[in-house]
Amino acid sequence: MEFSDELTIESIKEISNEKQYVCLICEDRFKYESQLRCHLTIHTDERALQCLICHNQFKSKGNLSQYIQIINLLNVLYVVIDLGVKEI
Repeated sequence: MEFSDELTIESIKEISNEKQYVCLICEDRFKYESQLRCHLTIHTDERALQCLICHNQFKSKGNLSQYIQIINLLNVLYVVIDLGVKEI
């Protein structure tokens, strides 16, 4: 491998790692368009995801998933307490 080939390979690596998607509001940069779309929700009040049980709304799938896990845990604890079981 010659020196010029090495520079070309490094240039390609640099271009492929470049964060090309830019938020027009705060200028944060992202490698993938999906990351930018997810990021844009922090600049709005939109809460597109909703819990099917209580109808609370969330901005991200991760927040909704975490909420559902907490609710499920609380429901299990409630059932355990309601049944009079003292240890989990």
